[in-house]
Amino acid sequence: AAAGAPDAAVSRAALDGVLRMAELDPEACRAALPDVIRSLSWLVGDDETEAHRSSLAILARLLTPAAAANGKGDDKSEDEAFHKGACAAAEAGCAWSGLLADKAAHEATCPFAVCQRMMAPLQTEVAELRAENSLLRSRVAALEAGEGGEGGERSPLAIKQAAGPRLESLPLEAAAAAEAVQPSPGPARLLTGVRSVHVQLERPLLGGAVVALSAIENAYVLLSARGVGPHHPDVAALRVAIEHLTALEGDFWVRLRGAGLTYGASLYNLPESERLQLTLYRCGDALAAYSASKEIIAEYASGAATLSQVDLEGAKSSLTYNLISSTSNKPAAVSAQWAAGYTGVQADYTGWLLSKVEEVTAADALRALSAHLTPLFEASAVLVVSSPAGKAKELADSLGEVHGNSEPLPVLAEDELSSKLCGGDAADVSPPPA
Repeated sequence: AAAGAPDAAVSRAALDGVLRMAELDPEACRAALPDVIRSLSWLVGDDETEAHRSSLAILARLLTPAAAANGKGDDKSEDEAFHKGACAAAEAGCAWSGLLADKAAHEATCPFAVCQRMMAPLQTEVAELRAENSLLRSRVAALEAGEGGEGGERSPLAIKQAAGPRLESLPLEAAAAAEAVQPSPGPARLLTGVRSVHVQLERPLLGGAVVALSAIENAYVLLSARGVGPHHPDVAALRVAIEHLTALEGDFWVRLRGAGLTYGASLYNLPESERLQLTLYRCGDALAAYSASKEIIAEYASGAATLSQVDLEGAKSSLTYNLISSTSNKPAAVSAQWAAGYTGVQADYTGWLLSKVEEVTAADALRALSAHLTPLFEASAVLVVSSPAGKAKELADSLGEVHGNSEPLPVLAEDELSSKLCGGDAADVSPPPA
């Protein structure tokens, strides 16, 4: 049939007969294998035809060692081995196409397939997290709507109340909240309406002092003045100005640490106590460090130094990062929410402050700097210095003069600290417990 090249139907019947003979009696077919190969050779070409596939299947049946040993073979695997297929990562961009027998070897080294295998566990995990997130969101929504309590009771989250009083009506709201508090049965709840209070005198009892210590080699300078509270209109602008001054390679860094006057400087506004604090620590020259700090603030306040838009955006970005990183994990966020009830701020105070920081302009920052940082170097600010005993008298005279005092700062000797600060003689102070 093959030699005469009959029509397609006869050819298929002949090929099917040879294939069945190869399966039923492979020994007889192998005896006539040379003649069979010569008869089929004209059909084994490059065309993807049914005759071509049948011819390859017959040859595979006769030439496979497993067929010779068992007299049987896996028709499906042998037939599929000669079919063409695409890579499993074809949708990802792999353009490979070849025999199915070569597919496994290709996919073992294909970068697209390797990436798909690596991403599969991550994609599964993301899908699970999304489902969990959706479930949690639905539970939070139910709690906020007052539907999530066990037994059908109303959830405490249904009454959305700030942990602290709002800015616009702080005293009135605090009074109203105190009057509205009623004892209720059930488990104890957190106290509300609690706020820490710091008393500041218009004229401090101790305007400054130099503490002489024999155990230190460098001086430490602390300046303290009135600051702003957490809801003050200038709180965001002041924090931006402070961030600019204390930034890495900023004015304090270059002109204080870089000049060798002090090892470091820190400037903070403490909103709870409404107090500004400038610290110059490990000063090689305390007087020069004080004067340089005062000069930096004076230059910005007078307009001799300006705040460029690039510097402003850098300070705002750095401050934003610091605010966000303070609640970057669950324990920190829970701690911040807990403390909000006792510091007089609302639970979302950080978000409110971030929105105010975004609105700060260069003019706002310079105005806040001039209004709140300049008084640090006036006579109304408290100046305390700890100094080596041998330099205490000299620092008391020089710092008292530059700080606006008409007389030198008082010097506290090391053996007088107990009587001056504790109100009694050193002998009257009880020793610490063993």
